[in-house]
Amino acid sequence: FLPIFINFIFCLYRKIDRKLLFALFFTLLADFNFMFPFNNCLGVAFFVLVQVIYCIYLTNKYYLLILLSLINIIFVLIFDRKILIIETVIYALLIISNIIRIFFLSKKSNNLKIFFYSILLLLCCDLSILIKQKFTIGIDLEVLFDILEWIFYIPSQIFLVLYLNKNKT
Repeated sequence: FLPIFINFIFCLYRKIDRKLLFALFFTLLADFNFMFPFNNCLGVAFFVLVQVIYCIYLTNKYYLLILLSLINIIFVLIFDRKILIIETVIYALLIISNIIRIFFLSKKSNNLKIFFYSILLLLCCDLSILIKQKFTIGIDLEVLFDILEWIFYIPSQIFLVLYLNKNKT
């Protein structure tokens, strides 16, 4: 949580794109929901919102995506944990589509390569979490995937801040 908080504070005082600043803010909220035993489903909903903001940033298609995001969070608040699987699938589809979109856009702009690496490392982090939660049996493997989670997550956030710093408004 602390690295994300530091990233957010650092970017708050920089002249970066507001959409990406909102994405960092919702990342902070998502991590906060995962850090304490609050609401994992709400944490995933915030991460869905982050991916929607990245999609808006990359495509400039606002209204439908914002509406879908608000509906998503309302559903989470109403249905709580019953919707976690759906939230996870929505998140997976969004992050994979953003990675593909950024990959092709980065062929036209070298600046986007750092953003691409950030989101790709984030996907690796998410896969580590999935494997840890669904497929590990022993404590040793859980510890390994806990470590992998942070090995992927912290650099993803560092790459994001590097990208933001290069692309100030």
